[in-house]
Amino acid sequence: MSIELMNCTEGTKVELTTGDVFEFVRLKRTKFIGKRDGQNYDIPVQMFKKVIGTAPKKELNKSYESLTKNELFYIKDNKGNALIFKFDEIKNNKIIGVNPVSGTKTRIDVALYVGKVSEI
Repeated sequence: MSIELMNCTEGTKVELTTGDVFEFVRLKRTKFIGKRDGQNYDIPVQMFKKVIGTAPKKELNKSYESLTKNELFYIKDNKGNALIFKFDEIKNNKIIGVNPVSGTKTRIDVALYVGKVSEI
């Protein structure tokens, strides 16, 4: 696996051995997710050729620090869909969110936090 590919951040433009250009989303074990025309694709790492343009580092949205109990917030899943939770607390750099439908609690890394529902 290429070190260049391992150092890619979300939004980096990469070229494949076929000449196609994709936007890097994330790296898996033997594949990476690339986005083109709003569609995500699983691409084998062997098809990576080179980095064309790097994306700026993603700034972490820190509005989670001002969440109040039961306030709605959302994260994105691996496919880019929004998942909504009710805020419970922050513990060990993890947001404890409650699924509003099932009532189950989930520990969510602060890096996955996208924003408050009220900010949409």
